[in-house]
Amino acid sequence: MKVIDNVFSPSVFKKIHDSVMSFNFEWHYGRRVDPADGSNENPYLISFAHTVGHITSGKLYPPELYHTIETAFITAMDNIGEEVEEMGRVRMIMNTKADDNYVTMPHVDFDTPHQTALLYVNDSDGPSIIYDQKFNTLLKCNSTEHYHTIKDKMTVMEAVDPVANRMVLFNGLHYHSGTTPKDSARRVVININYKKK
Repeated sequence: MKVIDNVFSPSVFKKIHDSVMSFNFEWHYGRRVDPADGSNENPYLISFAHTVGHITSGKLYPPELYHTIETAFITAMDNIGEEVEEMGRVRMIMNTKADDNYVTMPHVDFDTPHQTALLYVNDSDGPSIIYDQKFNTLLKCNSTEHYHTIKDKMTVMEAVDPVANRMVLFNGLHYHSGTTPKDSARRVVININYKKK
């Protein structure tokens, strides 16, 4: 796992930040009912999402934002000596202010081998939590089913605070959680799933 601050150049990050944080940016409501404590009655457990690019669908929306993120990400990865073979999905996630810092259910983004990068678009409270436990792709169940068999044994590898232009890189098969902000108006993260060469 790696945590990199000031990962994109200031001008490139500003372009991404100003686009995503604009009041004109299109968000899609996506209420989540899977907090870590298993309850589903909490009205604050909501999120908004926007998928900018997904390799399987071939859709890029808006394409200029996808290409800016793709170029900046590949350049940043080159700078740390990691080559990207393929960008799988680029997805924005926004959590709005809640009455407490609620941790969402640990999950993996895909049940197949991949890498995950989390890029924080703004300073916020509500850390990302990466756990020691990983999903084993050889199991005869999906990652959610597997989580329910190990949830009482989960241990935290690292909790990373959202800082604008900070990126966290880790093996995507590690379970991870987000946390709702309590002090910030919103917490915005770009989730990039990719494969390394």
